Order: sequence, then C-alpha cells, then structure tokens
Amino acid sequence: SDVFAAKPNLPAPAVKTSGGQNKITVSWSKVSGARKYQVYRATSSDGKYSRLKTTKSRSYTGNTVAKNRKYYYKVRALRGSAKGEFCGVVEGMTILSAPAWITASQSGDAINVTWCGVSNAAGYRLYRSATIDDSGFAALPSTTAATSYTDNDAGLKAGTYYYKVQAYSVINGKTVYGQMTPINHRSAAVA
Repeated sequence: SDVFAAKPNLPAPAVKTSGGQNKITVSWSKVSGARKYQVYRATSSDGKYSRLKTTKSRSYTGNTVAKNRKYYYKVRALRGSAKGEFCGVVEGMTILSAPAWITASQSGDAINVTWCGVSNAAGYRLYRSATIDDSGFAALPSTTAATSYTDNDAGLKAGTYYYKVQAYSVINGKTVYGQMTPINHRSAAVA
C-alpha cells in the first residue's frame, strides 16, 4: 500500500495545584509532541469549564480567584489542530484565611474556646500554650469541624493558657492547613 504518516494521540498530562494567599498555581507534566497546553477552570467539578489560557509553559498562576473558595481545573495538550485528552479534574484553593478572632473562657474544670469560622473550611486544629509567643504552642490531639472546643484535658494545671486556631481544607484528598491566628487575636483563659 501507499505509505502514510501518523502521530499518536496526545495523552493527558499529570496535573497538580498549589494555593497562595490570593492565587492558585496549576502545573503539569510534559506531554511528548505537545506544542501548547490549554487550562480550563470551573466552580464545581461537574460545572461548565471556561478556558483560562493557552500557553507553551507548563504552569499557570491565576490571581482572579476568590479567597477560601475551591476551584476545579482540567488541562490538555495541543499539537497544531490536534487536541489531547483532558486530565482528570484537579481541585485548587487559596490558602485558607486565619479565623478573625478566638475567645477562651473558664467553665468549671474546663476551658471553652470559640472562634470565627472560615468559609469553606473542612475543619479546624487548635493549639495551646502556657505562653503567648509561638515557641510554646502544641497541637491538641483532635480536630473539629465545629467553631468551638471544650478543653477538659486532665493534665491542665492551675494557670493561664493561650490558644490559637488554624483552619484546614481537603484538596485532592490531602489536608492543607491555612493561616494561623495572629498573636493579637489569640485568647487566654485561666484554668
């Protein structure tokens, strides 16, 4: 027969995301034979995806994102008019903000701690210290999805304890911790 030239289909790239305070960076693996890549984004995993960029680079940083909101990305390779397969949907999110305030108050032998919730947080981790500076804080053993915690640790001794809290999200199956409560928003209570 006559000789025909053919090129294999472009496979989907491997894609990952990382969040900053006001941005999300999407990066991907090189696809052999690709000349460019297209990055798409949606606000839900099964929503309408809009093209953000066609680029020769293997990363894209978008700062037109809302704080504490999860986005969904797909990337595909291009070679001329040939379009490769999309990768599976990959989640991305900015680093979660620190809770705006935290209060602690004595309640019998326990200390009740409450804080302002962070939108789209999956949960919170609480830290306790006998001093307000960062050197003495240790994470309490459990996390919570609520915006309050009762610290009734039997090991609490009489004295003043300081608390700080950190929200976390779950991105692509991994726990990603947000910003910590700043020193001027930390609260103390007497046990």
